[in-house]
Amino acid sequence: MRVFFLAFLVALASSIAAADVVTQPIEAVDDLNTLDGFVVEQVFKVPRETMGSWVSLAADGRGRLIASDQGGQGLYLITPGTGDKPTEVEKLPVELTSVQGITVMGDTCFAVVNGGGSGLYKLTASKGDGRFDTVEKLITLQGGGEHGPHAVRIAPDKSGLYVICGNHTKLPEGIESYLGTNAWGEDHLLPQRLDPRGHAAGITAPGGYIFKCDFDGKHIELVSHGYRNAYDMDFNADGELFAYDADMEWDMGLPWYRPTRVCHAIPGSEFGWRTGSGKWPTFYEDSLPAVVEIGPGSPVGVEFGYGLKFPAKYQKALYILDWTFGTIYTVTLTPDGSTFTGELEEFLSGKPLPLTDCAVGDDGLFYFTAGGRNTESRVYRVRYEGDESTAPIEAQTEPTQLAKQRHQLQSMGQQSFSADGASALALESPDRFVRYASRLALERQSPRAIRKVLKESKSAMAVAQASIALARQGKPTDLQLVARRLASLDLAGADTQTQSAVMRAMALAAIRLGPLEERQTESWLKSLRSVKDQFADYQTPEAALWYELMVYLGAPEAVELGVAVMQRMEAAAKPDWGYLVERSDQYGGTVGKLLENMPPIAALQVAFILRNAQAGWDEELARQYFSFFPAAVERSGGNSYAQHLINIREDAIRNIPVKAKAGLGEIIAVPLMPQPINVTKPKGPGREWTSAEALDVVAQLKDSSFENGRNLFHATSCIKCHRFNGEGDAIGPDLSTVANKFSKKDLIESLVEPSKTISDQYGSHQVITLDGRNLIGRVVETGDEIRVYTEDVNAPAIIVKLADVDEMIPSKVSQMPTKLLDELNEQELRDLVAYLLSAGDKGSAVYRN
Repeated sequence: MRVFFLAFLVALASSIAAADVVTQPIEAVDDLNTLDGFVVEQVFKVPRETMGSWVSLAADGRGRLIASDQGGQGLYLITPGTGDKPTEVEKLPVELTSVQGITVMGDTCFAVVNGGGSGLYKLTASKGDGRFDTVEKLITLQGGGEHGPHAVRIAPDKSGLYVICGNHTKLPEGIESYLGTNAWGEDHLLPQRLDPRGHAAGITAPGGYIFKCDFDGKHIELVSHGYRNAYDMDFNADGELFAYDADMEWDMGLPWYRPTRVCHAIPGSEFGWRTGSGKWPTFYEDSLPAVVEIGPGSPVGVEFGYGLKFPAKYQKALYILDWTFGTIYTVTLTPDGSTFTGELEEFLSGKPLPLTDCAVGDDGLFYFTAGGRNTESRVYRVRYEGDESTAPIEAQTEPTQLAKQRHQLQSMGQQSFSADGASALALESPDRFVRYASRLALERQSPRAIRKVLKESKSAMAVAQASIALARQGKPTDLQLVARRLASLDLAGADTQTQSAVMRAMALAAIRLGPLEERQTESWLKSLRSVKDQFADYQTPEAALWYELMVYLGAPEAVELGVAVMQRMEAAAKPDWGYLVERSDQYGGTVGKLLENMPPIAALQVAFILRNAQAGWDEELARQYFSFFPAAVERSGGNSYAQHLINIREDAIRNIPVKAKAGLGEIIAVPLMPQPINVTKPKGPGREWTSAEALDVVAQLKDSSFENGRNLFHATSCIKCHRFNGEGDAIGPDLSTVANKFSKKDLIESLVEPSKTISDQYGSHQVITLDGRNLIGRVVETGDEIRVYTEDVNAPAIIVKLADVDEMIPSKVSQMPTKLLDELNEQELRDLVAYLLSAGDKGSAVYRN
């Protein structure tokens, strides 16, 4: 009887375990676009109600995959199907969720949680079977949401872990940097402007960052910083680290807009993200440029293709995923000096295809997930069935001589320099990354050693680099030496790269060691005037720094020269955004039209700089300056574009002398916000729509009206919270690319049930004030006050001083009102949904299919 009972328990346990495993057959996929020879399969369709929406993926080294839900469902172990064998998915027996980064090393898994309990965790499998069942928190990370902590990678030499975090994540306690706190600063010569919508208004340097720690999370070292919201990273076979950074799409059309990009994250690297208008241009010598710039998008998963059973090119490629446009790119990296150049290629795309993460499977296939923000989630894989060889490649390569030199400089510690210290450090190397590593090596020395190098340096570039180092690590008393050495240089006889380095050194010396004395100001102005012919007409981006210095130093001619640039550039009526404009056809719809109609960057940059100028104005110059803004606002831009123009003009009104503004009241008062269209109310009769009923009605959209859809976008007040097709506000998410991310089902649910999924960027809060007021709405923090946008889209924001706030509690209720669709009849519902899925294109296929 006892044997029978034991057998019964074993059978019962097996049946329970089997019941916990969800199986699905592999399905062919033919609605995704990919390169010739590649085939896509659906591995698993995620049951949203029980398994959530998956955002992270990793191979476990045992032929399986591990995935995580973005919300509260947990971690899942995936055994991909083969042939007729179905995919098997089981929930791991560990209490951990909201994981955005996973990496596995034997029977240990490291995970980055983003949300409740954000931090780096260590998971172990007590039975040695890869079914992780214990969890330990190694590092607490103060941050969460879409700009919180993200991915984790194992160091190539197995010495520890690398973790990447978005710019809303504070540095962890105990973090070290070999440059100390002087490693970063806002470092703006002229006042910056915060985002007028309040995004990241309180976030300062170092922005997003990468840190390294040991496997116990004990020693934490800052590796790279100055990102906006870099989501993922990976090492190439030679141990070089690459990160995929996000843009600020609200800044499109503004001179400080930076596209999504792949960065070569060498130790100590700075990539110059600063909040609002403060993003550094890529030519600043105290930062580094990107390997490749992509354009608008939302970076997610990153993975090198080593181990794939693909042709050689695609084994070596870096795969980067864009959530917004549903596109997987490959970046082919080619050594270029001590760094790399990158060639971008579209590998796979779909609509909708909200990509989230990817992994190289142990079977040599490329796996990726789609989902996020509670959308329907799937796991796909790509196999190659073409004619090219898929034989494994030799992934490692011999580093270039310049790369070896950079590595040596990166390993330099404290040491004494003799004779020509600049030569020993390669401060004047023509290679940007070698120069950068040289300066960091110099900054690791004592200020006394830096002064010695500055005094002994002969070339203009070496003087500039040593001046930057001393400005960052020295004291105000060092200004005299730095100012004298910089003023002694033959700026006119130097190349543009050296001129740029010298000007940045001047700016940093003024920022960190200033203020300047009158004689120092005059000596610098003399030097800058010697290169007027090279920069005054703004033919290169470095001209922005020349204009900033001229305005800062009070040169009156800067106004006349700058206004001439504004007039010439605006008259040309041609955007000068280079590759972004060239790629406008690729994006199509709203984004494509925006790229083609952006304003001349030089004209806006000069307008932004001259708003600080007080000398050199007369009434005619002021008239020409202020006449620029009404024309500029008619150009295309992101959510913050028009309000930034208003703020720039307001700054100029305050700073320009009263005498120069006399008689300009009419020009100054011209409205800069686009005027609303004539709107007609919905005809109805409406009904109380449910998601199921609405989804059934919008199954066919081919007879829908673009014009009426636009009218309804205004009439239902969508325009007052959302931006679409260049119109609208930014209280809620931009809907311009909704067709790339949301299926009809996801879109309908977001319209009918707005509280089901709320992006943390647009979530509401309950604000309780000290005087007893109870406010509910979206909160935007700006300086020492907050603005509360309530559910009443017609009401202005309620301004509350931070000192008057007693408590601020996140709300689980969306700020978007319910029943917005209930006044629409069936055809009007179809018109509105078709308009949203059209991306603002009258010729969209949505009106034909």
